[in-house]
Amino acid sequence: MRQVIIAHERTDYTKERLSSGVLDAVIAKNPGHLVRSAIRVLRARSERREPLASQERIRIEIYTARPSGRTDRAPLGGGEIARIPPVCPEN
Repeated sequence: MRQVIIAHERTDYTKERLSSGVLDAVIAKNPGHLVRSAIRVLRARSERREPLASQERIRIEIYTARPSGRTDRAPLGGGEIARIPPVCPEN
């Protein structure tokens, strides 16, 4: 049975390892979304109101290595990487 290796956060290092086949998947969150969400929550709290829960769900992005020969997306450095649509975990 083959071991599956999954990393966290999309960096140049993880992109390179994903493209080369060392990693099977990378799970990431958009840092800009995290910062904007934190600011909205802090502002709502300072104004003594509840933030909109539906707006503050943090999306999780999953990237996997693509089989070679696919041309429907541009390569992201080295090999090709597929982005699985974001997942919003329920609160």
